[in-house]
This record gives sequence, C-alpha cells and structure tokens, in this order.
Amino acid sequence: IRELNTLVSVEAVELGAATVPEELVAAHSLVIVADGPLSHRVRLDGYCKKHGKAFFAAQAFGLAGALFVDLGNHTYRVETGQGENVKLSEPKLVEFPSLAESLTARWDTLGDRWGSVPRDYVNYRILSEFQERTGRLPSPEDANDVFAIGKQLLASHGVLEERPKVSVSWSEGDASRLAAIAQASIAPVCAMLGGIIGQEVVKCISGKGEPVENWFVLEEVTEHGKTFRAPAAKKK
Repeated sequence: IRELNTLVSVEAVELGAATVPEELVAAHSLVIVADGPLSHRVRLDGYCKKHGKAFFAAQAFGLAGALFVDLGNHTYRVETGQGENVKLSEPKLVEFPSLAESLTARWDTLGDRWGSVPRDYVNYRILSEFQERTGRLPSPEDANDVFAIGKQLLASHGVLEERPKVSVSWSEGDASRLAAIAQASIAPVCAMLGGIIGQEVVKCISGKGEPVENWFVLEEVTEHGKTFRAPAAKKK
C-alpha cells in the first residue's frame, strides 16, 4: 500500500479479532473482518455502530462465500451517463441494521419472488453455528453434527417444512458435503469475494454508487452473486 501511495500511514497491530479493543475500532474509518467466529464479528460491529464506522465481514467456504455490510446511516448518490455527461442523482439515505439485528431475521421472510432464502446463506449460518459451539469449522468427520445443527436451524426459522418458495431442502448428503468443504479456501473464490469487498469499500468512502444492502452471497453452483436485505427494510 505504501508503494502505491507514500502518504498512506500503515500500522500493523498483532491482535486477533477476539481481543481487538473498542478504542482501536474507534480510531479507524472502517473495519473489514475475514473469517472468525460470528460472536467476534457481532462484537466488532457493535463497536462500529457505536462510533459511526463502516463494517464489512466476509467468509469464503469451498466455492461459495458470504459478505455482510453495515454502513450505519449511509448517504450515497448514483452516477448516470458517461464522460462529460455524467450526472449524480439526489442523495439517498440508507439505514443499515447491525449484524446482531440482521441475524434475528427469520429465514422464511428472506425469500423473493424467485425462491426461498439463498442456500449459501443458510450454509454460512450453519457453519457459523457449528463454529460457535465448537470453536472451529467442521471437518468431514463432523457431518452428523452438521446435519443436526442444520435441521435445528431450518426448523427454528420456518423453512424446513414444505412451503412453496419458502422451504429449503436439507439432507444428510447436504451436511456431508458442507462439512467436507467448510475449511477449504479456494483462491479464485477468495479473489472474487475480495474484489466485491474492495468495490464496496470504494463506494462507501466516495459516497458514489448503490451499496450492497446488506448481504451478498457468492453462489456455489452458478458463481453468480446475489444481494438481499435482512431484516427487510421497513416500509415508510
């Protein structure tokens, strides 16, 4: 970074996410977290919320990935046109929920007209729950525990039973596959997810461009990206 811009101040702090103090978060403009237990992310986002800082949290697993964005009360403009004809829209205000609030959104409310809650978001939440309970991501030998956790979560969020455009299939085979890839970090997937984060950081700092609001998932099957909001925006 210093080679690109000698005016940039670069400081290395050798602390894990579990021990980052509030004052360190308050001294920066934004925080980006990659991997780590969900509870650590919730704590850091709480600090960001308190001090008006932007927060990004991402995790790649196998061929999929997930990104959470909390920009607080964020104002942005959208550019239209090209060259000398570029115009900026009127300022738009978006109120982002915290990660803690977002995690309470029931999955049966997160679908759209094309289908249910994104499957890779469900997988991300199952892996996160396993990590919270055990302190690590699962391995292939943990497939039975992953299956049980997944079944509990899907049932509690109302997506296990058969409901059109709401239910999510979940089998022992699904659990075995998820456990097998949970610890895999594949370079091209990490690169794509990192590119999305970089793009969102630039939009956040510049105030130009519509931001991810507030979840982005990189879908394993298609490698397409999908955004959705959790919880849904309140109607005004």
